[in-house]
Amino acid sequence: MKSKSLLYFITLVFFISCHSETKKSENEELRSKIIGEWRSVSMTLNMNSFRNSDSSKVFEVSEANWESRMNIRPIRTIFRNNHTYNTEHWN
Repeated sequence: MKSKSLLYFITLVFFISCHSETKKSENEELRSKIIGEWRSVSMTLNMNSFRNSDSSKVFEVSEANWESRMNIRPIRTIFRNNHTYNTEHWN
């Protein structure tokens, strides 16, 4: 009985370990895809309670009207390999 329990435990640890390695490789793949420059050129903001009332409102900004609606240029974010980033906002 003890040997059977030990076998189940070892098998369980093995599967947990394999699953953890898969998650790590997926995270590494995602990290490599985000490296570089990103620009915010559109946004949709859903306000469920506009001005403390029951009415809702949607605020949308597209690339064509970003500067006129937001009063700034599109936000630029740079992600680096060393897990740092910076975001630039300018008008």
